[in-house]
Amino acid sequence: MLSFEKARTTDKDRITLIQSCNEAEIQAAEVRQSLCRELREAIAQTKVEGVHRCSSNVACCTVPISEIAKRGFCLTASHYLSERQADAVFTELSKAKTMQSLIGKAQEMCRTKRADRSVTLNRETIEVLLQFLADAGVAVCAV
Repeated sequence: MLSFEKARTTDKDRITLIQSCNEAEIQAAEVRQSLCRELREAIAQTKVEGVHRCSSNVACCTVPISEIAKRGFCLTASHYLSERQADAVFTELSKAKTMQSLIGKAQEMCRTKRADRSVTLNRETIEVLLQFLADAGVAVCAV
């Protein structure tokens, strides 16, 4: 009879622990999504010197040749348009299922200077990511 009581208490404790873990995971997911949205906003507000949108279409812009030369002759509009940079970073970071994974993805982006296969990150975006990592207390290798 005593062992049954002990098992019952253990089951109650286990259920409480499972519920607490579930709540913690929900809160962690909310924090990750909030961080992704904050990073998206911060990146979207960055500006590349001399870049002007051709229209409301964010995939079209004019860039001075001098700026293109400074940036290694990258000719893709997504490299110069902050909204495209922000969307690419947000899309990739939003896939993270843990905070450790999110930080790892941000570190990888800084290291490779790419959000994904098609978007090369510009200096302004990398600076935002580096600041995020520094604020998180994460050591970052020189880029």
